[in-house]
Amino acid sequence: MFYQSITRLAVLMMAAAVMVAGCKKDPVDPPIDPTDDYTLIQSGTVDQYEVEVYAHEDLFVGYNPLYVQVTNTTNNKIEEDLTVMLMPMMDMGTMQHSAPIEQPGTANADGLYEGQVVFIMPSGAMGSWTLTVKLDDGDGMKEVDLNVSVSEKSEARMLTFLGEDAAQEKLFVSLVEPAEWEVGINPFKVTVHKRETMMDFPAVEDLTVEIEPEMPTMGHGSPNNVDPTHDSRGHYRGEVNFTMTGFWRVHLTLKRGADMVKDDIYFDITF
Repeated sequence: MFYQSITRLAVLMMAAAVMVAGCKKDPVDPPIDPTDDYTLIQSGTVDQYEVEVYAHEDLFVGYNPLYVQVTNTTNNKIEEDLTVMLMPMMDMGTMQHSAPIEQPGTANADGLYEGQVVFIMPSGAMGSWTLTVKLDDGDGMKEVDLNVSVSEKSEARMLTFLGEDAAQEKLFVSLVEPAEWEVGINPFKVTVHKRETMMDFPAVEDLTVEIEPEMPTMGHGSPNNVDPTHDSRGHYRGEVNFTMTGFWRVHLTLKRGADMVKDDIYFDITF
């Protein structure tokens, strides 16, 4: 009897342990923060909203994708149904100017509003940048001004010049892709904008772009390159082939029909 009681007790304890184990919930991983892979550029508040601006890296002269996250501080909810606009402004004391902008559309799958700004000069002794983020929630436009710092990369990511054709436009050519170079075929994308006024920098969509990579220290180029052609919004996509690592110079020629707009401009690339 004694042994039977012990056996029954052991069975009951095991059953209870199984039931307790079955009632335990599997651990739940914390939600992934979509901004973890980005650099926080600046943040501010307006009314009940906290506005945070992120980028892939610190801002530089050239084409910068920007990601705006808007949080409603009353309920800690990420707002995904706003209209968001960006307005960069350089204050040079005696004058102000803006920059080329690609405005955000609807929020992406991560709840971020993605836009792009081509900062056309660095912050410093010449002036300072402010990035105004405008929010429309259906109850009027709200604005927050963010002071941002823009640096110049050691190898330029933007070229600026006056066109040589009849239009004589002030043009800005920005290197967009790839983010990192490698031996072999690389996507090659640039954007082209013009200065129409000090506040308006529309995309230029009617150019022919030719590229020619050169390795100056070795005295050779590379085969199998594809000249960029216009895609949309002033984006020109092609391919560039690098046959080895080192210092490369990618020459660009811009034409409008039969007219030369600019030649002998280039991006220096070292990897």
